[in-house]
Amino acid sequence: MRRHDGSPVVARRVTAELAVNVPGIDPEVDILPTKVPPGVTSVSGFEWTLITAGARALASGDALGALNCIALRDDPPALALRGIAMAQLGDLARARLLLRRAAAAFGPREAIARARCVTAEAEIALVCRDLGWTLKPLDAAYQALQRHEDHANAAHARYLKARYLLLIGRLEEAECLLAAFDPTPLSPKEARIR
Repeated sequence: MRRHDGSPVVARRVTAELAVNVPGIDPEVDILPTKVPPGVTSVSGFEWTLITAGARALASGDALGALNCIALRDDPPALALRGIAMAQLGDLARARLLLRRAAAAFGPREAIARARCVTAEAEIALVCRDLGWTLKPLDAAYQALQRHEDHANAAHARYLKARYLLLIGRLEEAECLLAAFDPTPLSPKEARIR
């Protein structure tokens, strides 16, 4: 590809330079422009590579590295990742706000992304001991995650609902929920809590 003046476009080098300090990212392999997953309509291919780099940094526990990739962006996936990064850094109020904005900004074809944002926001609410929210959004998120076969996040939503029910004193409902609960998709730490 060439610019209008005839000089070559060097996109690969620029994208590789952006990822130099992100742990777990191989610039030669991971930062090449990738296809945006089906159903995600809010970002381009190049932007998606930065989101992927940010997500990998978050998964490895590097919240600051993730923020380096997505800090100044306002598209829904970047807002969601920023919210998770802020939660990892301990700014729970800002994290909830960012996740709420991300959930509202995802389009109608991005139901699974909205459901993940709602689940993450519910987890932050539980950490803050904010028990004034209703279960309706979390139940809707669970249904969407189940419908799209995202079993790990659906199980996490159920786990959060059980914790909420326990905290507000609805022990019988929590017991019924846990009796039918399959912890297999959860991480080993969460599965032990059962």
